[in-house]
Amino acid sequence: MALMILPSNYGSSYEPFVFTSTIQIEGTNHRCLFGLRSARFARDGVLAITPEKVVLWIGTGDEEVLDLGR
Repeated sequence: MALMILPSNYGSSYEPFVFTSTIQIEGTNHRCLFGLRSARFARDGVLAITPEKVVLWIGTGDEEVLDLGR
């Protein structure tokens, strides 16, 4: 597991949290581990990551798997 060093102002703009929900997107269940909220996001919602390193966008009626070029 890698340790991330975050800038000192990181917590003022972004809110990381433990997010242990299972989300179904396009018929596939994704078990989440962590989430990230921010007022800086263009849309209201949460970025989540799974143990398989899949990044999800979870908004109100707006869920999708983000393709980050894996």
